[in-house]
Amino acid sequence: MSEQQNRPKFGQDELTMSLNDKRPGSGDGQKTEDWHADWSGKLVVGGKTYYANLYQKNDGWIAGKLKAAPAKKADAADEIPF
Repeated sequence: MSEQQNRPKFGQDELTMSLNDKRPGSGDGQKTEDWHADWSGKLVVGGKTYYANLYQKNDGWIAGKLKAAPAKKADAADEIPF
């Protein structure tokens, strides 16, 4: 197996996370309002995916909220058409 195959898929594999920096002037800089999150991303814990919105409170403190991601819908091809 190559090294690429052994790497985790962050925000998809168990106990991983993926965060995006939204602050103006850093990261992708998509934050346009003060109330928007400074960071956003996904966490996978216990087989469940959570969305994260994190805010920079001061130089040493980041606070935020997690929200359960909606369950994935079954593929339409799996349904029996009656």
